[in-house]
Amino acid sequence: MCVVSGYTRDAGKEIVLSFLNVQENPPIPVPELSVRLRLPENTDVNQILSVPDDVPVPYELDSRGYTCFTVRNIELFRMIRLECS
Repeated sequence: MCVVSGYTRDAGKEIVLSFLNVQENPPIPVPELSVRLRLPENTDVNQILSVPDDVPVPYELDSRGYTCFTVRNIELFRMIRLECS
């Protein structure tokens, strides 16, 4: 299980999400976590990157307008940055 928190920067052009693995001590690694995110109206994703290494994360927009992507290998903590316009 992961707890997710997020915030926006740069007038909403950047969304940063933090994923914290809160399972047993020590945490059991989460191999992949599917994320489905509804963004504010008139917000388009330009790219999604893993932080701090800036590795691109593949994503897609589903038929209902949700941005969908997978976060991989969450041992304890992982951050993802969405660059938007």
